[in-house]
Amino acid sequence: MAQTQVQKTKAIRFGSGVLKIDGTNLGLLDNAQLVVAFNTVQLRAHNGYLPVKKKIENIEFTAELYEVHLDNIQQIDSHGVLSNTAWSPVNVTGEALGTGWTIGSPLKLANKNSANTEVGSIIIDADASALSEGSDYEVYIGDGSNGELGYTYIVPLTSQSGVLDADYTYTPNTKKTITFSDLSKLVSYYEVKFVNTDENGKEFTLTIPKAYSTENLTLNFVSDDAVDETMKVPIKLTAFPDDSNIMLYIEDEQSVI
Repeated sequence: MAQTQVQKTKAIRFGSGVLKIDGTNLGLLDNAQLVVAFNTVQLRAHNGYLPVKKKIENIEFTAELYEVHLDNIQQIDSHGVLSNTAWSPVNVTGEALGTGWTIGSPLKLANKNSANTEVGSIIIDADASALSEGSDYEVYIGDGSNGELGYTYIVPLTSQSGVLDADYTYTPNTKKTITFSDLSKLVSYYEVKFVNTDENGKEFTLTIPKAYSTENLTLNFVSDDAVDETMKVPIKLTAFPDDSNIMLYIEDEQSVI
């Protein structure tokens, strides 16, 4: 026999939510959790008890991020320096190819185009004298079976014993880079907001007005054969008192009668 009935149906929470750092949606995540740890002190005299005191010791929000976006990683961690390399041509001058070459034995240029096409403006020098494409060498692009995919190869046609180098232009992939240095830095603070929305559009919201990252950066690569697994980056966001000494807001629109 049932002992009781539900008292507040809307106080039963369903589903996950959206995690935002300073308004930026961090996307898909697993295992979102808020923990408020208290330090409770009970003082006991020889002949009685003093009132119990309780104080927040720590507030942490943890989760695992699916979307490993370097902008988000840098914003959360703040220790690294984020830079962007645009999709634009890069000139290479005097790339060393060794001394002498063997006819028919291809030499790979060190850089490739992002589109896996032949690099541009190729000049091959032997002892500072330019060689001729079609006469002294040929060029081909590796397709994965005859060399690394997308790289440009130089195939010698004539005997050369001098010092060889290459000039050319290539266009790399656009990329983002985070650089970590052996430095001690002040942490960055940001607002953490986690919002659960019900079927009526009402929200249950956790807000840490001032937080910082206390988790290590861990990138776990899964097996190539894992069809239902992907890298997930664990994060731990710890509350710090704001200017009003506030560490956490919990706001509820869902269970209001």
